[in-house]
Amino acid sequence: MIGLPIGCIVTLLWLTDPSLCSKVSQSPAHLAQQVGESAQLQCSHRIAGYDRLLWYLQSGNGVFTFLGYMNLNFGYPEDQYKGKFSLQGQLVRGGVQQYPSSLLQRSGEPATLHCSHNISSYNMILWYRQPRGAGALELLGYLHHDNKNVEPPMETRLKLEGDGKKSGTMTISSVTSADGDAVYFCAASHRDNNREAYFGDGTKLTVLEPGVNITRPKVKVLPPSIREGCVKKKTNRTLVCVATGFYPDHITVSWKVNGVSVTSGVRTDDTALRNKDNRFYSITSRLRVSYRKWFDTRSTFTCLTSFYDGSDYQEDKDSIKGVNGGGMDREYLLKSGLTAKLSYSVFIAKSFLYGLFISAVVWKIRSSVAKRYE
Repeated sequence: MIGLPIGCIVTLLWLTDPSLCSKVSQSPAHLAQQVGESAQLQCSHRIAGYDRLLWYLQSGNGVFTFLGYMNLNFGYPEDQYKGKFSLQGQLVRGGVQQYPSSLLQRSGEPATLHCSHNISSYNMILWYRQPRGAGALELLGYLHHDNKNVEPPMETRLKLEGDGKKSGTMTISSVTSADGDAVYFCAASHRDNNREAYFGDGTKLTVLEPGVNITRPKVKVLPPSIREGCVKKKTNRTLVCVATGFYPDHITVSWKVNGVSVTSGVRTDDTALRNKDNRFYSITSRLRVSYRKWFDTRSTFTCLTSFYDGSDYQEDKDSIKGVNGGGMDREYLLKSGLTAKLSYSVFIAKSFLYGLFISAVVWKIRSSVAKRYE
């Protein structure tokens, strides 16, 4: 049996303050497993504003190998460790934890959401609903200690359980289409004092439509537009990732450049668009990269989607390589060459017609002069 330490690091970008290490907890300290058995490690932190957990393996010579990371509620193991390592967890804001983050139900089925907090002085858990595209939160009910209060008109369909000092659940007994297409939030607060409420990350609930199957996206990365090169040769280039044909719209999009996750220069649509004809969704994301990086055949640009299918998050991706065009890509050179040939041909044709016109004028003048002297 070989013993290798595996450690987690909490970071906003990178953990640089040693004093914060005391706020990171990892367990167990020791783990002995037989070959073929699974091994589970836990990591948590109490650092406000930090939104990533990074996992490393330290080999016998002291070198750290990066295994993957958690960002908010999503796990991203490195490509070579997918299928071997599973990263799961949830960002806790202000000591409030809410799960699941996504929920797919069919009409008539119950839907249960969970919420917990570790704020010892707080004694309430409140539940809210935010419909798609609406900024306002609608209060559904709350727990004050173990006292339950459900707002009308949800009294007959909404059930609250638990203790406002610790944890609670909210169950919609039989969901309808009106309950879906919304995000549900829980919040921890104190009834008797004007204190700040701390919210969970929310649960996105979709009530599946009859006749529309859960379908993963098709992902395609498109190269930069030729017009970017026409404007100015050495400007940055924009790659476009298009994910189409998926249902429902529980999806996130991310980018990697040469296997490394990037967020700078990324712009993704706020919401997925739905095709009214086939009822499936599409979403686009754009990545702005430097001129030098695009015109480098060693560069690989990968677009990844994380799609929730009702039981787990499924990853789909597509990649495109950088090009070698001696400063301009082949398509640009071909198009420029064709344009130049066409322009030259038009110039020759115009010159020929102009020559004919001048010859006709000269001939007409000579004929007129000759007639005078006859």
